[in-house]
Amino acid sequence: MKYIVAIKSDSCLNQLKQLQVNDVIVSDSYYSSSITDNDISKTIELIQKVKSANLGCIVRVDRLYDQKEIEELSQYLLLLEKNKVDALLFSDIAVKVLVDQLKLSVKTIYAPETLLTNYYDIELLKDNGVSGCVISKDIPY
Repeated sequence: MKYIVAIKSDSCLNQLKQLQVNDVIVSDSYYSSSITDNDISKTIELIQKVKSANLGCIVRVDRLYDQKEIEELSQYLLLLEKNKVDALLFSDIAVKVLVDQLKLSVKTIYAPETLLTNYYDIELLKDNGVSGCVISKDIPY
């Protein structure tokens, strides 16, 4: 089993390693839907600390983007690639399109605002190179 935990600061990294957590999710206040006070520079610093702790790093870019934000989003994705994040957790298909256009090596995990309800949803995502998906944020297994 793989353990993934969302964090807001680096204060818990050693404890998470002891608990055998595999990956952590980090986010900033602009590109994610998460409530955090991390700006981009704090997020990059946190990513670097996560990678130094030998943990996988997933970055939330899970808000919906307006057309005028696409170029700025592209630059942010390039910055995340440069900092060797392992995966992006996204809700807007534009993120996946940009990852492909920019030829980034980062994995993508689709976390839609709605439920994925059947086999065909997941197969379509797999066929389009999405590495994983969130079936439901609200319904426990």
